[in-house]
Amino acid sequence: MTTATSPAARPRKTAWQRALSWTMTIVVLGLLGLAIPLAVIPALHGGKALTVLTGSMKPTHNPGDVVVVYPVDSFEEIELGDVVTFMPKPEDPTLVTHRAVDWALGPEGEKLLITQGDANNVADEPLKEKQIRAKVAYAVPWVGNVLQYGNEFGKPLLIVAVAIGLIAYSIYAMVTSHTVGRSRASRKAAAQHASPAPSERPRIPWRPLSTGSDQMV
Repeated sequence: MTTATSPAARPRKTAWQRALSWTMTIVVLGLLGLAIPLAVIPALHGGKALTVLTGSMKPTHNPGDVVVVYPVDSFEEIELGDVVTFMPKPEDPTLVTHRAVDWALGPEGEKLLITQGDANNVADEPLKEKQIRAKVAYAVPWVGNVLQYGNEFGKPLLIVAVAIGLIAYSIYAMVTSHTVGRSRASRKAAAQHASPAPSERPRIPWRPLSTGSDQMV
């Protein structure tokens, strides 16, 4: 009777391997979590991510937050209470993001928009339609601090660091997969080598019963 040997237990990862695996997984998921709302979704809908630099919209938007805005073509797309991005001066490319608080009429009867920062006590100068650039859709807190850090030390350096991290994780995943595969193959080969082949039962020649005998060979 042949008894099969149980395969060896699967080797466990060392502490540093588990720590590295968890760290790289968290980094990758974090990058994906930031890339989707800040890059992928805006790109699909023609939006743009802007970093809040001042506290004029506190507590709604704090310095270091990132607001994602979508283009606005006319006043018809704006309602009072919306947070809009505009040019303070018609020919000034500087952008400001404040809340729409009221409508007004200009000297020639044209419609104007009044904006004001949530933390400000005074409203801004009335805005013409052509000064409105976009409307805020949503915000991601604190991420702007990281982006500003990247701008200070160079975006290429930040991109290279992220790329190196992703490449290192890919290499680690491939090496780990290859090692596990070889370990399984070795255990399987060892189990097959340790288990003897089942022996064939010897055949017993058949002979007819003798007449007048109750014995069987």
